[in-house]
Amino acid sequence: MRGRHLVAVLCALLAVVLTVSACGSSSDDSSSSTSTGASTGGAASGNKDPITIGATFGLTGPMSFYDQPMVQGIEAAIKDVNARGGIDGRPVRLITNDNQSDVNKLVQSARDMIAKRPTLLLTSSSNTTGGPAARVANAAGQLTMGAAGNTIYGKTGGGELVFNDWHGDPTEAAALAQFADRKGYDSVYIAEDLALDYTQDVCRYFRTAYRGRIVGEVRYNSSTDQSFNSQVTQIRSAAPEARAIVICGLTTGGPTLIKQLRSAGVDNPVIGTGGGMDGDFWARAVPNLGEFYSDSVASVYGDDPDPARNELVARITRETGRVPPTGHIFIAYSVVEMLKKAIEDSGGKTDAATLQKAYESFRDVPTIAGTTTYTADCHVPIGRTLAITEIVDGRGRFVEAIKPADVPRAIC
Repeated sequence: MRGRHLVAVLCALLAVVLTVSACGSSSDDSSSSTSTGASTGGAASGNKDPITIGATFGLTGPMSFYDQPMVQGIEAAIKDVNARGGIDGRPVRLITNDNQSDVNKLVQSARDMIAKRPTLLLTSSSNTTGGPAARVANAAGQLTMGAAGNTIYGKTGGGELVFNDWHGDPTEAAALAQFADRKGYDSVYIAEDLALDYTQDVCRYFRTAYRGRIVGEVRYNSSTDQSFNSQVTQIRSAAPEARAIVICGLTTGGPTLIKQLRSAGVDNPVIGTGGGMDGDFWARAVPNLGEFYSDSVASVYGDDPDPARNELVARITRETGRVPPTGHIFIAYSVVEMLKKAIEDSGGKTDAATLQKAYESFRDVPTIAGTTTYTADCHVPIGRTLAITEIVDGRGRFVEAIKPADVPRAIC
């Protein structure tokens, strides 16, 4: 997907939600670079210089919808780690720069952050916006991580020093398919948003993982379509045969499509993609939502089975005045957890090559985002347990946890 098209999609997405408050982390302009980093070699345990996480994020503009929650989760994790003595006795800090969600600034913003020589570089939360930064970083010998649904973000598409901290589209698709099976939805109708690679990927993998019958499919593009009359007509004609409707969509088009379906008398349960329709902030636009389910990293509604997750949600809500819009806060928190383990497993060394090997040795490592496994061949934590949530009377709630049994074969 072309960069200009992505910006159009994400600008529309940003308009759906309230403006995200400015992050509280220091910018790269006000933070000095440290001596830790990929090109500086191993840091001995006697070194008390800060361990720096550098993030080149879209702190303003459309990507802030995803990247601001990432900052919130990272800052919370750093505060907790530092309160317990840091990593290997060294404090951790976050420095950021703002690529302004501008596809023309992604590479230069990454280079500017690499020059700060962080131990770990974080990129924007998609392969389209994070991928170019990751490739530049890998070429510079910089350890890099990002949250991207497309599993090409990782070793395959970025290089040996690039890791994905998102569970990947195959995992999400398998979880949704397994949930549909559990609910007895032995037939579904699929509505696929063509706006992003992410939505197309989830639908593609869902078709592979789903055991029931697909009675029909329709496609739309939330970046250009304002109304979905033709799609609604097609879905309504097949609705009696479908036990549920699966929407691989975003909040730019998904709520409008559901609203028009309900107005047309289509009351089938809807299953939405969590990477695009997580949270309940958009539900107010669809007062007659009916049965709606989606997946998430974990519940952001304060009712997750894991008390630590609920405390993180409550904490960020107190500090920002807003409930986190997405489960990216859990992914972000886990970034610091994994970095801590990798450095400690490496005897305090922080050079990129050593930490790469440490990450590749992870086998079912527990984090707040779920267990994480990396290998030398796959730098994506495919197969994590996900949360299924539903929205009832405009409020989200946890339904169940699903660990996909059969994740479709992906790039790795």
